[in-house]
Amino acid sequence: MRRAFFGGAPRWQNTEPQANEPGMGLAHRCGEDHDNDTFPMETESAMNSAPVRQLSVFLLNKAGTLFGVLKLLQDAGIHVLGLTVEDSVDVAVVRLITSDPEAAETLFMERGIPFGSCEMLVIELPEGVEALNKSLHGLLAGETNIHFLYALLVRPQGKPTLALHVEDIDVAARVLQSAGFRVLQQTDLSR
Repeated sequence: MRRAFFGGAPRWQNTEPQANEPGMGLAHRCGEDHDNDTFPMETESAMNSAPVRQLSVFLLNKAGTLFGVLKLLQDAGIHVLGLTVEDSVDVAVVRLITSDPEAAETLFMERGIPFGSCEMLVIELPEGVEALNKSLHGLLAGETNIHFLYALLVRPQGKPTLALHVEDIDVAARVLQSAGFRVLQQTDLSR
């Protein structure tokens, strides 16, 4: 289930927010529902791990708001593992991958910070940045569109990592694994 919280009482929803709701559909930027998505796993231990979840936080576009959210997470012992900001005139959408997405969600709800949540496909680039083209070619061959992507701040096993939000996360994971990419789970990043 895609999750979105727009302040006040939480509203977990399976459908798109209505235009008259706070946020006016911004939670859709996280993409489609992925309730039944599964990731192909490499090991039995990975089967018990949760996929990586991104939180999209909706902030007023004014000085200090990003710092305030990052400081709030830091003070709660939650590490930011990946970050990208999409700016607009009035609102900034801050996409975050954290060490503990459940604790971050709880913190945002307690503080009334509007956010959305979605699953992300995170891969390790085995040959470094040269593998970026190989990964994109694999997704093209698998006919899977990329909605957005960004590099992460963490490098498990010293290798670059890439977070992708794709049209079909299951197909993308299979295609990339068959091309030699390691699909990471939340526990791979949170260690």
